[in-house]
Amino acid sequence: MERPRVQIAVITSSVLMNLGLKSILERIVPVAEVYAFTAVDEMIASGENFFHYFVSSQIFLEHNVLSRLSLYI
Repeated sequence: MERPRVQIAVITSSVLMNLGLKSILERIVPVAEVYAFTAVDEMIASGENFFHYFVSSQIFLEHNVLSRLSLYI
């Protein structure tokens, strides 16, 4: 019986960073399926469940600030 592949999400606004990190992760973790996104909304729209996330600090801060603001509205 085949094990399900681990799914990893890479989220950065830079396409080059996405491709580079995706390539490195695919070599280091060959059992993983790596997806690259340029926005959190893209990742959510994919409908996939991810085991691990690599997120740029810029996107993390933007998304974190937005989620906090929605608590006060």
